[in-house]
Amino acid sequence: MSSSTLVLDVTHSKRPLVFREVRFQPDWTLEHVKKKLEVVTGTLHSDFLIEVYDDRGQKVGEMVDDQQATLGSFPIRSNYRLHVVDHREQDDSEDRIWREEEAEEVPKYQVPEESYAQREVSGRKFREEMLQAKASHSTNIELHVGDRCFVAPNNRVATVRYVGKLPVHEAETVFVGVQFDEPVGKNDGSYQGHYYFHCEPGYGSFVPLNRITKMETIHSESENNTFEEL
Repeated sequence: MSSSTLVLDVTHSKRPLVFREVRFQPDWTLEHVKKKLEVVTGTLHSDFLIEVYDDRGQKVGEMVDDQQATLGSFPIRSNYRLHVVDHREQDDSEDRIWREEEAEEVPKYQVPEESYAQREVSGRKFREEMLQAKASHSTNIELHVGDRCFVAPNNRVATVRYVGKLPVHEAETVFVGVQFDEPVGKNDGSYQGHYYFHCEPGYGSFVPLNRITKMETIHSESENNTFEEL
């Protein structure tokens, strides 16, 4: 950044926003400055004038409508503020922006259920295939105490210390007790006062089977669905 660059805040008369540390060059003409402010604020450069405020919030002047005057010819320096005064009676600039609430009002075309079900490729079939793949991964994996593994999320490295069920509300869920290589766990191998294995505090966790990948078969992390670490 050039040592002569002016770093200024920008405010707008009709919007409660402050655009911080916008950079300007002293040799820019007023026309150039206004076009820069148009990009920053979204208000057309023909629709506003500019007031200058110092770093104490005191107004020091206005930029007269001389398009060829340079920014450096005005009493302004870094940390001052340019205030864009929109002289239109109504600010309709936001009306030109596609807003989310307007999108909700647009009628949406829906494919008839019978036609959608017959498609060979669809979002629904993709989701079903992914769920089947996850279920297959969860049920087919063979884990034994002592196996090295990765734990989602973040493929944390651990050793399997327990495989089985825990006294939780989903009785059929298989959990894996793991001992992490680093202290990124939740416990010391115990759950609700009962020890399923022993390790240093902060190194152990119990995770659902579908978050475990044996070290010799690395896959991308599967999203966990129901359970967190215990």
